[in-house]
Amino acid sequence: MTRNASITLIFVAILASATMAQTTEFTYQGSLTNGGSAASGNHDFEFVLFDALSGGGQVGSVITVNGVTVTNGIFAVKLDFGSAFPGAGRYLEIHVRQTGGGAFTVLSPRQQINSAPYSVKSLTADNAINAVNAVNATNAANASNATNATNAVNFSGSLGGDVTGTQTASTVTRLQGRNLANTAPTNGQVIKFNTATNQWEPNAESTGGGGTITGVTAGTGLTGGGTTGSVTLSIANSGVGSGQLADNNVTDAKINTVSGSKVTGTVANATNATTATTATTATNSQ
Repeated sequence: MTRNASITLIFVAILASATMAQTTEFTYQGSLTNGGSAASGNHDFEFVLFDALSGGGQVGSVITVNGVTVTNGIFAVKLDFGSAFPGAGRYLEIHVRQTGGGAFTVLSPRQQINSAPYSVKSLTADNAINAVNAVNATNAANASNATNATNAVNFSGSLGGDVTGTQTASTVTRLQGRNLANTAPTNGQVIKFNTATNQWEPNAESTGGGGTITGVTAGTGLTGGGTTGSVTLSIANSGVGSGQLADNNVTDAKINTVSGSKVTGTVANATNATTATTATTATNSQ
């Protein structure tokens, strides 16, 4: 008994909900002859995928389909070897017997599986416009070379978001969603946020004991102070009273001249005085 098969590969669209989607399943259609005549009746088939026309290694598992109706030699089955078609050559070996018969007959030669038109758009591709995983891609989630990619080894095109420019000339223009001033820093400066301009800017590094001063307030008898920039404190008019003078802090050596009108009461000794106990020159003396 002699059997052989010729094939036509047709990739079919699978309806998922209301959306057309490609899967790894395809329809195999062949022509089976028996002793030179077209075979008929139910037959059992085994389909084995190889990486060479003869010899080579098996790819994936054996697919067994029993009770296939063969009419005037024509039969069709659905096969799914999974992700077994990376682009390298694949060859299908077919084993057949009449249903309920004895051993399988191996058909020869193996059938080379060629690309169908829509297999150019595949779930996984070395080169693709849009792909989940791709070596070279325009848009890809993971890619070695990509124009736009989530994870990419090499990419081309323009960057967006907080980084602008190209791969070899990229510029960080924002930090945490805030603009970064396009100002060249000087030696020792660091990047600080300026609330007045609402952007990051180069500025001198803070030094000191590590404390934080939020403002300087003028106390009793003083004026000035502030909360930003350089601040100045000074003695206010009439800012020094008896409460600010400690006992025995004002001595004779610290008093050079005193106008007589500024002295009231009795002065024990004075050079010039309106009223004095002892005085070199005095208007009235006791």
